[in-house]
Amino acid sequence: MRQEENHRGYLIVGDVRNGKAQAAIFAGGGQVAPRFTADTVEEAMADARQWVDNSHAVKSEGRRAPNIGTAEEYADYFRLTPLADYERAMLQAHARAGTLTATELSEAAGWQDFRGANRYYGELGKKIGTRFGLTPKEGDYVDEIWTTILAEGADGIAHAHYRWTIHPEVIDGLIQANIIAPRHVRAEAALPDDPFDRDPPDVWLTSAWGFDPHEWGFIGFSSEADRARFLEDFNPGGIVAVYVTSTSPHSPQLRGRLVGFLELTGQPGTARDFMPDDAFARKEADPGMAGRWNFGVQAARAWKIEDEHRPMIDEFVPRTAGDPSSRIAIARYCKRFDASEARGLLDLPVVEVPCFGGRRTFDTTPEPF
Repeated sequence: MRQEENHRGYLIVGDVRNGKAQAAIFAGGGQVAPRFTADTVEEAMADARQWVDNSHAVKSEGRRAPNIGTAEEYADYFRLTPLADYERAMLQAHARAGTLTATELSEAAGWQDFRGANRYYGELGKKIGTRFGLTPKEGDYVDEIWTTILAEGADGIAHAHYRWTIHPEVIDGLIQANIIAPRHVRAEAALPDDPFDRDPPDVWLTSAWGFDPHEWGFIGFSSEADRARFLEDFNPGGIVAVYVTSTSPHSPQLRGRLVGFLELTGQPGTARDFMPDDAFARKEADPGMAGRWNFGVQAARAWKIEDEHRPMIDEFVPRTAGDPSSRIAIARYCKRFDASEARGLLDLPVVEVPCFGGRRTFDTTPEPF
């Protein structure tokens, strides 16, 4: 007898063909896995369910926060679940802009009142969160803010001008599902305008013990106050250059040298949010790093400077980093580059590298930053 079951967004169909019990998995109008055969239809259906569960377990690895899925999970949802026109319109507008107010999200769907986005964007977040077992953030007046499955909200009470910044994983999922083209996101969301052309340049300098963005997908601050001071003037999509401190115990050969760049989303979080579990465990097990730099700002992309072209920071940008007081500011809450020195960074040959929680694909061909 034919049996049908919906499991985690997939349709599992079991029946008997040519005397054999079997089950098949369908999604998006097609079969997505080989047929499973067993002694009974129930056993074949169970094998199919296990395949779906295993697939979800693999795709959920690398989540950076309980309320945020991986790009693969978002892509799965967008591929397998028909989106309403208003859902698609809000997602596309949000991915293109990066940050939108509740009113702007509503306008993208054709509504005039911001409450439309609050309701229906939240409902979409709930459907995705329920599918993948994500836990929404809590609010001051509600237990579950389901929009946090899709975006990070500003502090304060939701209102018409409340701002939401879409998670990079959602953008990557939309790209993988062919709902938005990468060129639209890169040109309009991740970097709305060239930070080097802003007045003053949105290009900053920080110091660190090394440069490992595949494990450190953020820049870290020692206190919430230092992070808040940085975020007061920083705009999402800005660039932070990283040089290695003169006292680094981990990269002595790179001390004093500029080593790479990070593009930041402006989203605050903890070190645990922006690191793989094993990397965070190693950090906390190191007596020199335990409990330090835990107030983070998320990175979306990363570039390393080619080894033979890593300049000494005090020689390369003396106005930005030349005096001792500048070094203190750089270490605590970053320092904006002097406008006369910022554009010199563009001549350094770099290679884009993977960034934890952000961009994963990269081109190994060196090119000017």
